[in-house]
Amino acid sequence: MPFLDNQVNFKNQYVPGSGEGHDLKERERHPLSRAQVETIIKDAFDGAVERHIEVGDALQMLIITKHGIEESILPMKKD
Repeated sequence: MPFLDNQVNFKNQYVPGSGEGHDLKERERHPLSRAQVETIIKDAFDGAVERHIEVGDALQMLIITKHGIEESILPMKKD
């Protein structure tokens, strides 16, 4: 998925002013916080459901951690 490649792995993201063409330096990759990941996932689903009226009004996320499985219900954009 190009959106997630860009937002998670910083694909095609470079340090501004770092050079030209092949001399551009890639943006440094670093682990994302859980809050950042949840926001990226919600944004991805918001973008997808804007184009489909058949989907519901909430996103159910099941988050697996070392402590177990957590459920999170997030409201989606409304028309």
